[in-house]
Amino acid sequence: MSIKSEDDMAESVKRGLLRARVSSPIKCDLATTELELESGRFDVVGYNQSEKTFVLVECKLDDSNTSIGQAFGQILTYKYIVSRYGYDFFKKFDEKLKKEGLSLKIDDVIQAYKEGVVNFRFYVALSQSACKNYKLIHALKDDLKLKVGVIRVRNNGSCLLHIHTAGNKEDKEICESDQIPVTILRSYENMAKFFEALEHKLRNQLRSTPYKNFKTNENTRSYKQFWIKSSPMHFEVLLKKRKKEIEIAFHLESTKKKNYKLLKHIETYRRKITNSLGKVELGKWSRSWARIYELIQWGGSEEDLNEDLLDKISQRMYLFITTLQPILGEFEK
Repeated sequence: MSIKSEDDMAESVKRGLLRARVSSPIKCDLATTELELESGRFDVVGYNQSEKTFVLVECKLDDSNTSIGQAFGQILTYKYIVSRYGYDFFKKFDEKLKKEGLSLKIDDVIQAYKEGVVNFRFYVALSQSACKNYKLIHALKDDLKLKVGVIRVRNNGSCLLHIHTAGNKEDKEICESDQIPVTILRSYENMAKFFEALEHKLRNQLRSTPYKNFKTNENTRSYKQFWIKSSPMHFEVLLKKRKKEIEIAFHLESTKKKNYKLLKHIETYRRKITNSLGKVELGKWSRSWARIYELIQWGGSEEDLNEDLLDKISQRMYLFITTLQPILGEFEK
């Protein structure tokens, strides 16, 4: 086929990935074009099932210096997107394949979820005329911290992994790409999904304790409560978007008299609490309620609701529950 647009180029690269020799670094068993995510678009995505490696390709038909530079720069964006939104990437890729009558091996996806690290190869696909500017390509590759490969797309659509340099020499090294492990952070669509994951993770952490059957409120936009016996005495995670803070707390929201007595009881365990939880605040926060809490910083956006933040909050909430619930149990005897 004759290459007249970047869409044509992407289709040619897709075929090139699927038809490549088994020993070729661009060989893929599955491939698609124009994979759309909310965070960006990938021109060509392929997957090698035996190596469990994704191949991502940015296509540029224009041969200007600016376009060649943009192609290499876009690879850095690709790497950022798959790291930040990797699980959404898997989902969208699988959905696109299914529309074409194909699918990822489910074991590969599960393993990626468990390990949180996925292998990628990154390439730019350049036109025949753009590849004549091999000095610029060399300079761009040297400046990048990751080894980006080059696919030379001829006018007839064939894909090659070498460029002709000085003296018409075939330079294969300039086209090579390293297999790069990328750490995948799971991001959550909204606070409700984040709280759902937090509850699941916390139940798993508490499964060998007397508190594994804790109760919760419905997922809300900004807070999640956990309690063992009485909901007025509950543990809470409150996401404060405007202040970019997260409150992790034990709330005393019963009667004024009971809250006062429990607060005094808790104060007798202050040293034990400090040894277990570190520096936390303890005291009244209204005319009749009290709390033990800490504040941690976050980005304030739903885009910042990722696996790292979930791990941090669940670990702190686990410590709050296992430290303070026994003290509450003593009080209720």
